[in-house]
Amino acid sequence: MATNVQDANSIGDRTVRPQWKMTCPYCGLRNETYFFRTDGQRRYIDAFCEFVKQAMESEADGEHIVDMDKVADAVGKEGEKPNFYYAEESQQNEYKCTYCDASNDILGRYGYCSVCGTHNGLTELGNELVGVRKGANESQQLETCLKDAISSFNSYARQIAKQLVTRIPMTPDRKKEWGKKLFHNLKPCAEALRTVFDIDMLKQLNQDDIAFTALMFCRRHVL
Repeated sequence: MATNVQDANSIGDRTVRPQWKMTCPYCGLRNETYFFRTDGQRRYIDAFCEFVKQAMESEADGEHIVDMDKVADAVGKEGEKPNFYYAEESQQNEYKCTYCDASNDILGRYGYCSVCGTHNGLTELGNELVGVRKGANESQQLETCLKDAISSFNSYARQIAKQLVTRIPMTPDRKKEWGKKLFHNLKPCAEALRTVFDIDMLKQLNQDDIAFTALMFCRRHVL
């Protein structure tokens, strides 16, 4: 039985070679591609290498065939038998990374691109705001659209806070505070981000835009 070993894996429209690093879409861990193999796959590789070693060390001349079924059976005796084929099942959010154009399919809305590691939060927010604008133009239900827009912003901002909590050392109290932080009130949240993390989220807005946006955030609670 012949085996064809390819030196690259196709992910979306991009090619990721084994020596390149990949990213876990959920926790952001970045490492070599082999790091993400399942336990079954690792045991299969170990067993395959052992079969090849036995064939190379054999004193018998001639052709030595590595039976892949026997390798899988040997692995199955010690644990879960690895699948030769994995059925592709669509997850909850299939999207293309706006940075590297790689296709991703993840559980939940937010995650890191498995190829380049870029977080998709800003893309998700942009897509939702496009839908909100379309709804406002078509239905004229501005109150509902305002609530949806601020809800989308809050969801995105909380994802940013989650990244800060995960990646920046904090005291337990501060970690708890920012892990549960809501962003429904624009100015206090913007000031907290600036004071604690030196992130000025209103930097590119003029004072009139800031005042109007803050008013809309407050109005959301009375509509």
